[in-house]
Amino acid sequence: MKKSTKRTIYTDAELINVMNDVTIPYEERCNLSEDYMRRKDILRLYDIKQLKGETDQRYYVIIDGKKSKKFTHQKDLENYLIELNKSLLDDNMSLKDIYDDFIEARRLGKASATFKKDIYYYQKFIGTSTISEKPIKDIIYMDGIDFFKHCNNIYKAKHQESMKKKYFDNILGALNNMMTFAKKNYHIISENPLADLEIHKDNFAPKLKKTDNVTIYSDEERIAFKQEAYKFAKESNESKYLAGIIFFNLGIRDAELMALKWYDIIEDSHIHVHSELIEDYDKTGNFVGFKFVDHTKTEAGDRILQLNSEVKDVLKTIKKLNLKNGYPISNDDFIFQRSYRGKISHLTPRTVYTSIEKISKSIGMQEIKSAHDMRRTCFTNLFYAGMPIKDIQAFAGHEDVRMTEAYIKKKPSKDENVYLEAII
Repeated sequence: MKKSTKRTIYTDAELINVMNDVTIPYEERCNLSEDYMRRKDILRLYDIKQLKGETDQRYYVIIDGKKSKKFTHQKDLENYLIELNKSLLDDNMSLKDIYDDFIEARRLGKASATFKKDIYYYQKFIGTSTISEKPIKDIIYMDGIDFFKHCNNIYKAKHQESMKKKYFDNILGALNNMMTFAKKNYHIISENPLADLEIHKDNFAPKLKKTDNVTIYSDEERIAFKQEAYKFAKESNESKYLAGIIFFNLGIRDAELMALKWYDIIEDSHIHVHSELIEDYDKTGNFVGFKFVDHTKTEAGDRILQLNSEVKDVLKTIKKLNLKNGYPISNDDFIFQRSYRGKISHLTPRTVYTSIEKISKSIGMQEIKSAHDMRRTCFTNLFYAGMPIKDIQAFAGHEDVRMTEAYIKKKPSKDENVYLEAII
């Protein structure tokens, strides 16, 4: 962090006198006022306490669970707190200066995957651009235009084509998150000049829209996949091949499936989806393993789903396979397990993907579809089976019904030719 010079803390009365002092240039008085407001914001972070002893009535605050240094006068304590946070008073701070604090805040406040992307976008694009070194208060709209050109040049050098708009939107989102952090945490800017940055679509590579038959499984593919999944599970004695059948029937996310435990099954008729098994990263963004979290992607994701006959049968098969492999099946054990390097552990996203890939190739699928495509397939089939859209939303764990609508894809109509012939 850049260091700033130590400044006087003004009381409200002193500030009024300074602002009314016409011998001080107007711009300087405005700067003093902004500085004073930032100082007040810093002091709001602390609950100043006073000792109650007969002879010791010094002032202190609690920092990281411990009492701070004690001061006879409250103003001396305030000066001490300002000194601890003096980086917040630096008007010339850049994105590089706030990066460490920003990443730590994101690590503690966001999902691991989001935090990892923040690091990647900064290291690849933001940190290598001139915008990262410019004082944040001096960043203007045109800096955003130059930033786009910088990002596009990096992307072109590797891919020999311009970026897609969605990819740049993700990068710009990371940049705007840093600007918002600077605004809220450091009070350097009052408005983000890049918030409404617009780049015309002609500057991006055209978006290649996938057809619906690529993003969901056809009925023929789904049936063939399930038959092959049972075959692979029987031959290998591994439950991982049955994950796809759960996806097709319950439409849960892969992180939710990996976190399922036997105690989540309610009276053999329902299952409680309330947790995830997610990737974990250290402060520098390096992968350190997986962690179990007792929450889902959104609040709506905490849901109880009814089990159909196929899922009930699959769960019985999984329990038998686990017993056969010597895997524990107590209530607190994961439903899906595997043996990895001589140790029993949970499934991983890669394990799920490779099992889906192996089955898909075995049945001759040219396009390898994902677990998320199975999720889309589940909701699409529920819709065509007549389930109301709001019920599908609750089943999916979506907070917004528009997300559910986006998951439902068009299936080929058996009567389509009849309609087409009717208009001749």
